[in-house]
Amino acid sequence: MVTAVVVVGTVTDRDGAEPPAGTAATTSAAPRTSSAPSTSSPSAPLTAAAAGDLADLDLPAGDDGFTGSLTSTGVVLEPQAVGVTVAYPQLTVSSDGTRAVAHLDLAVWNCLGDQAPADPAAADCRRVLAEFADLGSPDLQVTRTSDGLQLSGTFATYTRPNGSAPVYTGRSYPLEVQVEDATGGPTGTLRLGSGAATVVPPGELVG
Repeated sequence: MVTAVVVVGTVTDRDGAEPPAGTAATTSAAPRTSSAPSTSSPSAPLTAAAAGDLADLDLPAGDDGFTGSLTSTGVVLEPQAVGVTVAYPQLTVSSDGTRAVAHLDLAVWNCLGDQAPADPAAADCRRVLAEFADLGSPDLQVTRTSDGLQLSGTFATYTRPNGSAPVYTGRSYPLEVQVEDATGGPTGTLRLGSGAATVVPPGELVG
């Protein structure tokens, strides 16, 4: 079972630029490019001095760590004067057994309805800038359980307007996840306020 709580922080206007249409399940986020973390010490905190600094960091699992990826159906981020802003989250995490780092990618759409549709492109939603966030230990708390994964932390998001350097949005998402690793991949739900989403393939936990 996945339980996730995402609370929207300070809201700023979203850029209305519209990338090529595509469903949330199949649309890839913009390639990540960033500077390396400031330290490589095995026990040092994994912190970002600027937006995107941890974007390319993945920790080798080795004998004691693990890697994981989760994809969910859509959730409502914000109500608008007309319709809602919805997101389709993808979360990846890696741990070397001592530290962990996670990356949250949000494909974001503005829709005229009051719920997140299964296919936002087919529902005539308008794609807006994708949001990204990265969080590492110790601010990120991750535990590989006997049957899944527990994760918590607050993710500050950024965008890459027209492929330019990352810029913080001023929004943050306190996130809590509990995953059960079942046959075929992780299963459960993701909850955001009064809304809920289903964890769907592709997804995996390894290690």
